[in-house]
Amino acid sequence: MRKREKGNGDLGLLTDPVRDIDLAKALSVALSHEVRPVASVKDAAIVPISAVGFAGECMAQAIGKLALLIKAQGGVIHLAGWDIEQTANAAGNGFSHLMTRQDRPGAWHFGVEFEAVLSDIGAARKDEIREKRAPESIDDMVRRIMHPDPEDELFDTDPVNFRPATTGDHVQLICGTALATSAHAGFQHSGPPPRVPRDDCMQLTEFKKDLFRTGWWPGLTMMMRPTRQAENDNSKWKTGCGARDPHCFLSVEIMLVLSRIIKDAGFGKMVEQDASKMMSRQLWSPVRDIDVHLEEVGIAAVRDSGGFIDSVVYDVISECAAKITARVLECHLHEIVPIFRRLVDLGFTTEANEYACKDGNDTAHVEKDSSGYHLFPRRRNGRFRCDYNPSTGDVYGWSLSSTDRLVGSFSTQYDPDAETHAGAVKAKWLDLSEGEPGHVTYTQMDVQNIHQLIISMCAISSSLNADHPAK
Repeated sequence: MRKREKGNGDLGLLTDPVRDIDLAKALSVALSHEVRPVASVKDAAIVPISAVGFAGECMAQAIGKLALLIKAQGGVIHLAGWDIEQTANAAGNGFSHLMTRQDRPGAWHFGVEFEAVLSDIGAARKDEIREKRAPESIDDMVRRIMHPDPEDELFDTDPVNFRPATTGDHVQLICGTALATSAHAGFQHSGPPPRVPRDDCMQLTEFKKDLFRTGWWPGLTMMMRPTRQAENDNSKWKTGCGARDPHCFLSVEIMLVLSRIIKDAGFGKMVEQDASKMMSRQLWSPVRDIDVHLEEVGIAAVRDSGGFIDSVVYDVISECAAKITARVLECHLHEIVPIFRRLVDLGFTTEANEYACKDGNDTAHVEKDSSGYHLFPRRRNGRFRCDYNPSTGDVYGWSLSSTDRLVGSFSTQYDPDAETHAGAVKAKWLDLSEGEPGHVTYTQMDVQNIHQLIISMCAISSSLNADHPAK
């Protein structure tokens, strides 16, 4: 039984110590048939959130050292194929970086903020402020926290009071933003970074207007606050990628880029050393007991890659998303499979004669040919297609737009006369190599779209049962 972080009455749970996590076992338990997934997006997001959070702990100091290296190089550097330009804040503890490439569209921003350290002048001024307030009661301190003193605000905004960041200072914030480039701005390629939806980006030219923005902004993919690390600190750590649900997949994308850059800068050993300090630690988590296994999958994948997000970790995240989506599909096969034949029997076989439900928010028709059925659902947030071959059981999901995109490919087994728990209803992802027909990477776009397709088909099934009860 898992240990609770604050005792038996607490909702928080702890992962196993990092060194003890069995990646294969955690994946097997999390995806067992006894576990009913909540939703493909929500469940699939748990793995990248934990992977990026753990990698952030391992890579934080190296990312900080990278920022200081770029500063020493005059604010411009070329690493791992990326051109990086840096701008520093007035205090010298915050750095904003724009990363672009000549051979592909899109760009990335990553910001690094070190914990502010008082300069000699700042320390003297702080002592003067304390002496002026002394003696200060607890009530006075609480009142000042609730209603900040203008003198404190002026002190915090004066860069003279703080020294520039140096190696060894604590990195307290790492943020990342996906940016789209424009051909008219002088770039060879235009558009978002690969595997990143255009709607989840900010335009690079727009971002440049405010390199040190705060709060939330379009394109923000990651906002991490790494915890402090100590050589013999075996306590729990609590961090995350600062993104929820599908957006955490974008955190994986930028951490994949930063991992390659850090290795090229020669800081790989530093990351491995910081990762080794995490081996005895446990992660506190507020998720369901079974979901802790999914968190352990992400942590163990990063652990096995030396603290980095690399292509191996990316493949684990993609495979896990595919298997979770297959489990979600399997749970709904008894609703989905019958609608193909039923829509044909009811005559909803053309775009001009579609079945409408949910007050017209969901519409669909089915076309049939020698390869099987082709269902065309349409929702407010997109158009889709589901190809189903009853002879082979193969199911392919598509997102239809200016360019049709395959977002899911599965092999299914369906027996309408058998109970689901008897194993006669099954779905598994088609494990195909890149370049093979039917291969899907299961990026953020894929997971979101296949989830919407499954929701749409379930809504159609429910409405069909109400509008046209089976005889």
